[in-house]
Amino acid sequence: MAGGVPSFRRRAWVWRPSGAGLIAALLLGWAALAGAADIHQAAEEGDVTRLRALLTASPERVNEPDREGKTPLHFAAAQGQLEAVKLLLEFKADVNARSSSGITPTYLAKGFGKAEVAALLARHGGVTTVQKPAPKLVAVEPKPVVAPTPPRIIPPSALIAAVRSNDLAAVRRAVAASSNAVLTVDAQQWTALHHAVEEGNPEIVKYLLQSGAPVNARALEEVTPLHIAVQRGSPALTALLLEFKADVHARTAIQATPLMLAAARGGAREIVKLLAEAGADLNAKDKYGNTALILSAAAEPDGTAEFLLQRGASVNEAEKNSGFAALHHAVLRGNRPLVEALLGAKADVNAALASGETPLSLALFEERREIAEILRRNGGKTPEQKPLTDLERSLVDQYQRYHLTLATGSFEQVRMLLTQSAPTSNEIRRVFVRQPELAWQIQEKINRDEIAAWASANRSDKDRALMLELVRDGARAGEYQRLTPMPPSPLFKEAQARGWLAPDVPAYALQVTRRGGQVFTLGDYYLVGQRWVIMPALSQVWPGLLPR
Repeated sequence: MAGGVPSFRRRAWVWRPSGAGLIAALLLGWAALAGAADIHQAAEEGDVTRLRALLTASPERVNEPDREGKTPLHFAAAQGQLEAVKLLLEFKADVNARSSSGITPTYLAKGFGKAEVAALLARHGGVTTVQKPAPKLVAVEPKPVVAPTPPRIIPPSALIAAVRSNDLAAVRRAVAASSNAVLTVDAQQWTALHHAVEEGNPEIVKYLLQSGAPVNARALEEVTPLHIAVQRGSPALTALLLEFKADVHARTAIQATPLMLAAARGGAREIVKLLAEAGADLNAKDKYGNTALILSAAAEPDGTAEFLLQRGASVNEAEKNSGFAALHHAVLRGNRPLVEALLGAKADVNAALASGETPLSLALFEERREIAEILRRNGGKTPEQKPLTDLERSLVDQYQRYHLTLATGSFEQVRMLLTQSAPTSNEIRRVFVRQPELAWQIQEKINRDEIAAWASANRSDKDRALMLELVRDGARAGEYQRLTPMPPSPLFKEAQARGWLAPDVPAYALQVTRRGGQVFTLGDYYLVGQRWVIMPALSQVWPGLLPR
């Protein structure tokens, strides 16, 4: 091992700038391989410089979701990072992107009291309604489309206009003028009662109900006035509608009940209690398999999940695709009281997600040490990994040493770590049977650019700190991570099959799962002599090489 330093190096990158731009390009070459968390962290911290650099390098990442479906805009909005929000919108961020629990960035901004950010998002069309995103579509055989019969619409509606104006006197006049006024719908099939609930005017809502407005009228997406009252977070309107026999079991197009919407909203414990006392099914599932307990565990902690547990909610239900149960969400939230309550209610401490993660592995990834200890005391385990061969173990051990130096080393130590990781001329000639000289020329160019970048970064304490921060990309000593050797890339296999690479040099890719559950793959790594090294990208050496 050269100089005793673990020999690791990320994939080769391409850039042409100089000076400070050279540093940024170098850093971005590493950052692009670090997983989704870097861009979310930059957005959350309002680090506009880093965020702009990441987006400039990869504009398509502007809507990159994390494990819970949250985009960078969700993170920036929740923290009130106004400049970061502006930048994300500049890069065409989806203002109404929904997390896996149906939350929008605008909803988060309003919920956390970030008024300025909420107003900006609203001006860009941001909404606050909670609705699970539609499932991804797959290609199917085209079929004739039969347009449904449109509902009977009576435009314009004096009653709906009066309701939107919060003018009770005008509402009375419109109802007096036509006994059917309360049945009129708009283009969204909303009745005057839907609008009155949305406006939040209890006097008008009560008058319409007393005037015969259908309390369970269904609009597009099967939304009833009770769904709207719940999403508005209004206990008074919820109670009023229930008094007039609103259907507590009514389901939207995604099979969400009012109770589910209240649970997902967060901060609506009083509404949840009203619905439960009215007979709401605590264990009803939406089309994704979510229950009210799962949704409340994912929302901002407010005691709702504990209330549902006390009422007898089923504790081990899980979302269909991801496998997320209430315990997984409680762990990610760092909600220790709920974790303890769920375990006390016999939650499966080792329930695995579709990705294989258990509650304990999530706690370790998130550095929730107290929660991790609670889970261990209750029998919690991390996912089992397949036994490693001696070669695989040597790769994993070397990466662990590399990670420790990267996480704790000084500017000079980290520079040496990465510089000494570069393959030598002899190592390249050992691996590349075809065109080893070209491969070495590419590597020499990488080496020169790297030396220039580190020299430029060494001009001031600020530049050195920035270089270290971005190269480390959040790596910390002692953090939980799972390292899984994987088969090498298809390009490696194709090149070796053609006889362009030495047939007797072992190679692996390395899948790294680390804090936050971010997963990224490094490599290919080649075992040359006693160390694993990354060679110049095969696509740069042989641009026409394609896997079969």
